[in-house]
Amino acid sequence: EGLRFRKEMLEDFILGKVRANILTKENLTKLVHLINGELLESAGRLEKQLEQTEKELVKISGKLTKLYVALESGKLEMDDLAPRIKELRACQHELQQQRDNLITRIESNEPEELDPNDVMGYVNELEEVLGEKSFLQQKTFLRRFVKRMEFNPEGVVLDYTIPVPVGKNRTST
Repeated sequence: EGLRFRKEMLEDFILGKVRANILTKENLTKLVHLINGELLESAGRLEKQLEQTEKELVKISGKLTKLYVALESGKLEMDDLAPRIKELRACQHELQQQRDNLITRIESNEPEELDPNDVMGYVNELEEVLGEKSFLQQKTFLRRFVKRMEFNPEGVVLDYTIPVPVGKNRTST
């Protein structure tokens, strides 16, 4: 049979561990660097996708030009080229939409690096919630913060997320 703990005691224990081990300046500084690295990497992937899409569009445009030249020179008939031209135009249209979507994503997801000082200010607000607010508010925070708890002989393992500010009254994890 497993160990049994009072729920309130466990929640107090977890809140204490969150304050002491997770919401430290050192851990949060590391987290900010990780997040900033991921933001830059993600932006780089979108840029590479856009570059590849542009290359594909150039290839298709070249193929269409060759077909139009063959048609104009009379080397091939319209009936012979029409299906291929239609196929290439559809592909071109699809790639143009993909390019436009990538450009929109790149412009809207401009990687704005997190400022460690902003994050620490936000953490100070969290500390206030954890220290001074009602037990119900602390419990609500804990439920949003801790995704999973695993108990084993060595201790408790937490799978958690840290909400970070992204704008007035909005947070992201």
